[in-house]
Amino acid sequence: MPQHHTPHVGASLVDAHFTMNNPNQWETALRTIPTVTSQTNAQPQRKSIRLKGYDYSQAGAYFITICTKNRVHLFGEIINGEMMPNDAGVMLENQWVGLQQRFHTIQLHEYSVMPNHFHGIITIQRATTRVAPTLGDMVGAFKSLSTYAYIQGVKQSGWARFQQTLWQRNYWEHIIRNAQVFEKISQYIRNNPAQWQYDQLNSRRGNPCGCPNHQEEWMT
Repeated sequence: MPQHHTPHVGASLVDAHFTMNNPNQWETALRTIPTVTSQTNAQPQRKSIRLKGYDYSQAGAYFITICTKNRVHLFGEIINGEMMPNDAGVMLENQWVGLQQRFHTIQLHEYSVMPNHFHGIITIQRATTRVAPTLGDMVGAFKSLSTYAYIQGVKQSGWARFQQTLWQRNYWEHIIRNAQVFEKISQYIRNNPAQWQYDQLNSRRGNPCGCPNHQEEWMT
């Protein structure tokens, strides 16, 4: 059972193929990622923030961020710069770690449960099946399973109720192209609780819901 004082995955879950000690293997694993930068594709009544034409089932590394709807604080509190997850936050962590049992081509790396959002790094290895699951499939499963578990918590343990849906409809992702960026984002995730008062996803700072207003460290 994950401990409350350990809100992220350590190196024990990192496959040797993707460790920082193998930079040449990183280049091999990520060389198929295109260098396109456009990330919007307008559709009727909805805008996609995925890279147009990009195959999200291919081998690669991704940084994802998922927010609660309206950025409501449901998963715990930041106290003295440390995330203290409540039962819902612990459930969220368990659902994330459990993805490796559902999707056998992935490895989970640094992650952090925050009061109203979740950060995580995930690597997809080359699939052996004809129809390979995509990053969207994995995020969708995480959101669905955690929503179901949260509803059970509301019914059985009196967890705080949410309005309509637990999660924001979409999610943000950043394609990690090399080991240096991987380490930079990992550090950002580790430092996230300590920087909570400055976090653009902290709704109590008065930020509107939606995409972060300015670039954060991992975006540069």
